Amino acid sequence: MDLSLGGIQKKLQSFRGTKWFDISVLVVLGLVVSGLFPITFGSFATACLGLLLIPVAIFVIPYWLGERSLKRFAINGLVVFVIAIVIISAFYTQSTVSSGDQIVDSSTYSGLSAHLSLDNGSVTPFRGSPGQAFTYRVHLNTSGLNSSTPLAVYLNFTEFDLFTPSYQSYAMAREAAPANATAAWYSMDRTLGGNVYEFFFTANDTRGNFTATQNVLGPITASPVSYFLFWLYPVAFYLLIPLSFYYIILFMYWYTARTRKMRARMIEARQKDELDLDKGAAKDKEAAAGEAAAKPAEGKTKKAAAFTCTNCGADVTEDDTKCPKCGAVFEA
Repeated sequence: MDLSLGGIQKKLQSFRGTKWFDISVLVVLGLVVSGLFPITFGSFATACLGLLLIPVAIFVIPYWLGERSLKRFAINGLVVFVIAIVIISAFYTQSTVSSGDQIVDSSTYSGLSAHLSLDNGSVTPFRGSPGQAFTYRVHLNTSGLNSSTPLAVYLNFTEFDLFTPSYQSYAMAREAAPANATAAWYSMDRTLGGNVYEFFFTANDTRGNFTATQNVLGPITASPVSYFLFWLYPVAFYLLIPLSFYYIILFMYWYTARTRKMRARMIEARQKDELDLDKGAAKDKEAAAGEAAAKPAEGKTKKAAAFTCTNCGADVTEDDTKCPKCGAVFEA
């Protein structure tokens, strides 16, 4: 095996001409899109950069490698995005099923009531089996409220059966605590199946005070395949945006190439017309030269066949009826 630089370059050149090279490029591009996905949709500040980098990278890298076919560009773009969807969905699936216990509170959101707050919201156990009972608990704190003000805490529950969500809200029971306490625990038991679940807590009173926690995927009762299918839809939906930008770039590439070809055809047609005009002018010039050359010969012929006026001796033709010099009339 030749491991020299020249040998390696030769092997790379031979590999570049195979279909496996094209497949490798598509997989690498799928990994590039997967790496740029969190940058694009993880922060508003970097969203524009990611939306620009994803389609540009998918177009520029194959173009740099020598690709020029518009059809292959279009097909490769779809393949790359399918690969990226699978990779990103698998990544989020792994992140979800391997996550630890989730604790939620209402500090995430701003603009909520300052008189109500929720903390230590959880579900126990966080991992379980279908048909098992799960306990949801959250701690409510109040400040500046009358102890007689009615309070309500809700478990907001979403069950995803494949891509179909089912939203439900349940009033939670207040655990034993002094009637005038400013804080209390609320809980609720639910028996769950093997689907994907999401939950968050809300609290409100009759005076319009409201607060809520962030939402969390859990508890984990479904299989990794279910979570993979769950992530496919949102990932594919978000990737439609850079995919649209990619095909806009392809349209610009096609339109530019088409305009260039049209301009080349127009220039070629103009040059052909000018050549035809030059040929026509040359033919006219040759015809004029031929006529000019024929006139002296014709004159000589006429002169050779001329008659002489008997009155003044001037040359006349056989068609003349009178002498052009003296005016003598010839007899027929």
